[in-house]
Amino acid sequence: IETTLELAEIIKSAMPAAAKRDGHPARRTFQAIRIYINGELDGLSQAVTDMFDCLDKGAVLLDVRVHARSFPSQFIIQHIYHIRFYCKKRSGKMGGTAIIWKGASMRKSLLRYLAALLLFGSNGIVAAQMLLPSTQIVLVRTFLGSLLLAVILAAGLLRSHETLQSAAHPKQALFLALSGAALGGGWIFLFQAYRLIGVGVSSLLYYCGPVIVMALSPILFHMHLGARKLAGFAAVVGGCFLVVGQGLRGTLSLFGLICGFMSAVMYALMVIFSKKVTDICGLENATVQLIGSFACVFIYALLIGQALPSFAATDIAPALMLGFVNTGLGCFLYFAAMHDLPVQTVSVCGYLEPLSAVVFSVILLGEPMSAAQLAGAVLILGGAAFSELSGKAKAKPAAKTAPIPSRSLQQAR
Repeated sequence: IETTLELAEIIKSAMPAAAKRDGHPARRTFQAIRIYINGELDGLSQAVTDMFDCLDKGAVLLDVRVHARSFPSQFIIQHIYHIRFYCKKRSGKMGGTAIIWKGASMRKSLLRYLAALLLFGSNGIVAAQMLLPSTQIVLVRTFLGSLLLAVILAAGLLRSHETLQSAAHPKQALFLALSGAALGGGWIFLFQAYRLIGVGVSSLLYYCGPVIVMALSPILFHMHLGARKLAGFAAVVGGCFLVVGQGLRGTLSLFGLICGFMSAVMYALMVIFSKKVTDICGLENATVQLIGSFACVFIYALLIGQALPSFAATDIAPALMLGFVNTGLGCFLYFAAMHDLPVQTVSVCGYLEPLSAVVFSVILLGEPMSAAQLAGAVLILGGAAFSELSGKAKAKPAAKTAPIPSRSLQQAR
């Protein structure tokens, strides 16, 4: 292709007839090329985040756009995930739209977010107090958690008179349910690993899931891995060798290590399915995913004859705690806080969850942790954080894949 006219004719011949009714079919393609070459969207993500950092509680940021698909508003809504949770649209004159972004109390949101992460980090501690099989623990957890989230979601919809996003995007709802099924399967493996190799080691192995996704991203999502991401990946692999190697030379169960690794694999599958979901977000995203988890675990429990848990007296309090508080309340606090915080804060503070799980397991459960395993923990958490944060400063909007939040329900485990 040597001339713009030649390119325009190629685009025109490739477009369906319906697309040719709204102006020249090559118009948007040339617009996209111009935006990319001029770098017009570079830095917009960080700029919008910085704008919200400047807002006091009760302050507003007004975004007026000429039509529904104008830039930069459309880019902001699609790429700054946490912002869309609390925007209000008001019709303006001459067909324009004003979007009012509300300011929030950053300190309270940060405290909610940290509380949610600590609740997630204590999952293994609470589960250790229960005598039920791991499948039944996950079954109770997903049932109680999804029940609480469904009630909160329904109350919010009734108050706001809004409709479910899933109804408008059934295909995405299916992918979200599949990601929830993978999440439920991952929890079964994870809670079984808790019993066999301890909470600390299991949490570290589970947290290798994001790195598995990163390793597969060039194949699945056509994403380029730079030197920093590869260095972070190498650190995580090295940390896994230290943790698993010490376990094999010690008293850790081989089957338990396999369960820990399989929980990471299921985590990766969940993230891959979640990549297909771009329009169902916030509390509804978490609710649909958790209901999908419950459905998967319930079917599996039926097949193995464990669908009716038989609680001992000592199981009731931890079960209620794990289901309603750690899962239901934890997810509610998580999403109530995440949309008020900058992306960088969400990413950095998010590593408190696996770190707290390891610390709690050593202090509260008395699980042993050798020097090599501690070094492996540092490599796994440090490598994962380095891989995720290394591309933040120079991140560009992806052309073929939809973004997901840096920390979402699937990572908060």
